[in-house]
Amino acid sequence: TAISPASLPQYLARNWELEKDTLLPGYYEEWKENRPQDGEIVGVTGDGTNDGPALRAADVGLSMGLSGTDVAKEASDIVITDDRFVSIVKAVVWGRCVFDNIRKFLQFQLTVNAVALILTFLTALAGYEPPLNAVMMLWVNLIMDTMGALALGTEAPTNALLDRRPLKRTAPLVNRTMIRNIAVQSIYQLVLLVSMLKLGDKMFPGIELNSTVHYTLLFNVFVFCQVFNELNARSITNDMNILKDMHRNPMFQIILVFTVIMQYGIVQYGGDFTKTAPLDQTQWIHSVALGALTIPIGFLMRLIPVSENMNDFAGYTSLDDKKRN
Repeated sequence: TAISPASLPQYLARNWELEKDTLLPGYYEEWKENRPQDGEIVGVTGDGTNDGPALRAADVGLSMGLSGTDVAKEASDIVITDDRFVSIVKAVVWGRCVFDNIRKFLQFQLTVNAVALILTFLTALAGYEPPLNAVMMLWVNLIMDTMGALALGTEAPTNALLDRRPLKRTAPLVNRTMIRNIAVQSIYQLVLLVSMLKLGDKMFPGIELNSTVHYTLLFNVFVFCQVFNELNARSITNDMNILKDMHRNPMFQIILVFTVIMQYGIVQYGGDFTKTAPLDQTQWIHSVALGALTIPIGFLMRLIPVSENMNDFAGYTSLDDKKRN
């Protein structure tokens, strides 16, 4: 039967069991080279030596680990060790979960980096003493790197990940929604910290500008902004429920509690080593409250409309791409 490359996927879906052994060698490659550039991601499963060409030609080749031949395994991208098709679904879910966790971590880390770098640059430009000393910055880096990765990188997969459209391989790690979130949170934190730096004696009566207590309070507010923004970073979409499924990630909860306890110890008992001064109860309440404002700001920023880039999704072809093809 004469089959055009464009109609091969539908033909195989109907007749795979009957025709998979009779397709001419090289036909898969011909289809691969001539199929429409529609952005679709094609997966092929196989277990025999004759499936090698199909597995190589597909975007994702999946071979059977138990019943598959060595040729099929070598030609494939993924080996299904238990020969169960349901494992393919699990692989997709885990792949999307890992991708989302990387995005969450990047959203959190880029916000911390942007605020710390811009704040340091602005204070140096204005001739102020750097508000965060080396030990403080070391602790901030530990929060945003090691502990941030542990907290956000251990989110468990859910079936809801299968409800969204698949992304192309060329889709950026940082999308438009994440850029909006990073920008809004960074602006809030910078405005707050710069205001505290210049107007700290008016915002917090009883403290002296450029004193150890002043810089300790600024450091405390900065850290609690990151603690609460870590909750915001769990959502890389417009989902308002930033606590969704958090009970399934005990590591996240442990990291948050550990960060708060360590921050208290550094501030209250760091002394000469951390160049911090103990804060009173009112100053602690102010620090936590100002940091917690990142939560309602996160809700408001998700109301800012951001259009998704349709070119990021598999199966979407822009008018320009259609003209080129």
